[in-house]
Order: sequence, then C-alpha cells, then structure tokens
Amino acid sequence: EGELGVSEAEQRIEAFTGSLSPISGDALLDTSSNQYKALNWLATEDEMMLPTDTAFEPLAQRYIAALFFFETGGDQNGGSWILQLEFLSGQSECDWNDGAIGLGCNDQREINVVQIDNNGLTGRIPDEITFLAQLTTIKLDDNMISGTIPTSIGVLTRLAQLELDENRLSSTIPDELFEIPTLVRLWLDNNTLVGELPSTLSGATALTSLSLFRNGLQGTIPDIGALTNLDYIGLGTNSLSGPLPPFDTIPNIRFVWLHQNSFNGQTIPPSIGQLTRLSSLSLYDCELTGPIPSFSSNTGYLELLYLYNNSLTGDLAAIIDDLASIRYGADDNTNGLEQLEINRNKLSGTISSALSQINGLKELWLGTNSDVTGTVPSEIGMLAGTLEHVSLGQTNLTGTIPTEIGELTLLTELSFYQSDLSGQIPSELGNLGAIVFLDVQQQRLTGTIPDTFGGLSSIVGLGLADNELSGTVLEALNHPDLDTFYVQGNNFVSLPASFCTRTDPIDDLRSDCGGATPEVSCPCCSQCCIDDASPSCTAT
Repeated sequence: EGELGVSEAEQRIEAFTGSLSPISGDALLDTSSNQYKALNWLATEDEMMLPTDTAFEPLAQRYIAALFFFETGGDQNGGSWILQLEFLSGQSECDWNDGAIGLGCNDQREINVVQIDNNGLTGRIPDEITFLAQLTTIKLDDNMISGTIPTSIGVLTRLAQLELDENRLSSTIPDELFEIPTLVRLWLDNNTLVGELPSTLSGATALTSLSLFRNGLQGTIPDIGALTNLDYIGLGTNSLSGPLPPFDTIPNIRFVWLHQNSFNGQTIPPSIGQLTRLSSLSLYDCELTGPIPSFSSNTGYLELLYLYNNSLTGDLAAIIDDLASIRYGADDNTNGLEQLEINRNKLSGTISSALSQINGLKELWLGTNSDVTGTVPSEIGMLAGTLEHVSLGQTNLTGTIPTEIGELTLLTELSFYQSDLSGQIPSELGNLGAIVFLDVQQQRLTGTIPDTFGGLSSIVGLGLADNELSGTVLEALNHPDLDTFYVQGNNFVSLPASFCTRTDPIDDLRSDCGGATPEVSCPCCSQCCIDDASPSCTAT
C-alpha cells in the first residue's frame, strides 16, 4: 500500500487519540512520549491498518502491545531487545512471539500472557498494561527494567503468575498486588524494592510461591497464617526484623528461605521442626538466638539446613542425634539431609557418632563453635559415598585425626583449622584424590608430611602452618594447581627449590624463611615468617 497522505494520517491519529484517551490520556498528545510513538505507529505505519471505527477492545489491545515494546527499549531500528519476536509486524499481536516467548492469547484472541524473559528489556512497565484484563501471566524476569510496579495492577483479577525478578525495579510493593485473588506465584527478587511488606500479604491465600529476596525491604513479616497453600517463601537478604512466622498453619510448606535479615535476638519457632514436608530451611546470618528446634522424625523431606552465623545454642550431640532420627521414605526422590551448616554459632558438646546415620550428607559445617569438644568420631568414614565438604575448624576438638577420613574419597574440602588436634597426620589422607582445599593449621600435629600426600593431584590450597611438623617439605607436593601453600610455624629443615622455579608461580607461599637464621630458604615466598616469633610473618 502507498503511504498515507498528511491529512489522512492526521485524521487517523485524531480518531485513535479519541478512542485511546481513556487509557493514556494527555500522554497521547506529547509527541516525545512513547504513547504517541505507539499511537503514530498504529495510525500510520501498522501494516494491518485498523479502521478508525475499530471497537475499543481490539484497538486498545494492539496499542498496548506496541506501547509495551516502545516503553521497554524496543525500536524498529535497533533498541535493546535481543529478539524482536515479531513485534510491530503486520500479524495479529497474538502472533508477536517466538514460540513460548512473547505475547500469548486465549481462544477469544485476547492477550493473556506476556512472557519475555532474558531479552534485554529496559525502560519501564507501562501502566497501560493493566487494561489487558485477561492477563494470567506476566513473566519479564532477567531483564533491565527499572521504574515501579504499576499500582493499578490490582485490577488484573485473573493474574496468577507475576515474575519480575532479576531487574532494576525500585519503589515499594503495591498493596493492591496482594489483593489479586488468583495470584499464585510472585517473584520480585533481585531488584531494589524498598519499604515494608504490605499488610495485604496476609490475605493472599492463593499464593504458593513468594520470592522477594535481595531487595531493600524493611519492617516485620505480616501474619501469613492464612496462606495455607504456600510451598515456597523467599525473603532472604533484606533488612526485615521482628519475630519469625511460626508456619504452624502452613503444613505443606517445603522451602523457607529467610536468611540475611535482622531478626535481632529472635528465636526459631519450635513449630518449624514439625513441618513434615520441609525440604529446605535457610536462616543463616539472621542474628538469631536460642535453640535449634527439634525436628520430627516424620520430617522426611529435609535436605538442606542453613543456620550458620547466628548465636544459636544447644548440645551438638543432641542436635545430630535428632537429625539422624529423621525417617526418609524409600519411594520418593529425597536422598536425606545433604547439607548441614550450623557453623558460627554458640553450640557446645560433642560430635555424636550418630553422624554416620545421616545418609546422603554431602556438606558438614560445624566449625566456629568454640565450645564444641571431644574427638572426631571415626564413624565419619561411613559417609564415604556422599561427603564432599567437612569444616570442623575453630572448635576445641581434641584427639587425633581419624584414619577413617581417608575413606572419604569424594572430599573436596577438609578443614580442622585452629582446633586442638594432636598426633601425626594419617597417611590415609593421601587417598583423598579429589581434595582441593586441605587445612590443618594451628593444631599440635607432629611427625612428617606423609609421603602419600604426593598423590593429592587436585590440591589447590594446603595449610599445614603452626604445628610441630618436621623433616622436609615433599617435592612431590609441588602439584601444578597448587596456588596457596602455608608451611610456616613448623620445624621443617628444607623447602625444595622446585617450588620457586615453576612456570606458574604459587600465588601465596609462606614458610619460615625470615629472621637472621631462617629455617628454610625460599626466595619466592610471598611471606617469610620467623618460627615462634610474634607476629610470625612479615611481607617480603
């Protein structure tokens, strides 16, 4: 078709302006606005060339679709969008998509899905989107959208899924959002939202998944006792305060992630331990006090327990016995408790031998609990088929390193740093072929470095400092990937020259090469230390 004449174009713009004014008002008259850009495209450039007497609903729908494109960085001559998704083509706006990504319509050709994730969208979400009354899904995650969530969003009474996570949204969460009766899934995490959680959250009874973590939210968590369908709640990495919800009326919740908040001095509600479908509890770095709740033996789905960096108290042996008593069903996909991270607290007591009964355990973090005493149970070797990380440092553990640890051939990290172990380093530790970081610094270990350590071919970081080790540093330890190596504060008589002639130098190498009479020669050490001196190390 030929281009429109000036007068015809003006007439079409004027007609459409009148029709669309209930949606965008005076913004249609501002020739610098995206509303005018969408209007002008619809009236003069659109290959479909809708008649000027087109009914309001189809006209408004196509206009809003075009406006969304312009408002979020779309441009026919470039723009930020990675895929154009047929936007502004002559096809129906219901076909502005690339399969699952783009716009979708119901059987009545009404837009009910806006799903354009990870496509380089910028700008803002236009308020006019709330005139698409049939919307059930808005999924715009992993873009660069800024601005605010439209406060008029509450009129979308069919909206079930809103995912705006991984964007740059600011301002507060509209109260009206939680008044949508059909809202099932709300993900707004990884934005810069501020303010308090709306009290209207208490009435969002259809919600099954709520993810608001990594924002700037403050205040207390509203009463969520009526949200009985909730499966996942993620409010971590905000500045929330006040008491934790008891969750006793939400029996089927599986994921509770409230970590990195400011629940100063609050305790963990005992009822959390009775949630029989709980899979993941993350409350680390929350300033919590009091005991770790006892878990019901019927909590047979628990896989992850992150409670580290708080001030939690209790007897460690009783906690381990409790967790070992959980019964896991054989007919589901749960492997048992895989990640137990309760380090950096105020726990006391010993490590129970029942640890070996926590089948499936991969991550064991018990360190930085200075009142933990006793020995490392030899039964730890029974976790050989699963255990990958053991952190028991900064405790008051005594005794020797169990030889059974050498059976944990999947271990990638092992730390006894700054505890009170003694005796020799077991040669069996040389069987840890997957070990990447091994830290036995600041103990009372004696003897020599086992010859078997020459087989630690994956080692990147090795800490042997501040013990009573003697003999020579094994040349076979000079593995290609070794990047951090601490041997200072011992009684070694030599350090092989090959450690200083590598084509890929060790980034952080420390030995007793300082003082007037150094114990070893190390011209390439990043720090030369003086054994038994305080401070022992000075930078070279």
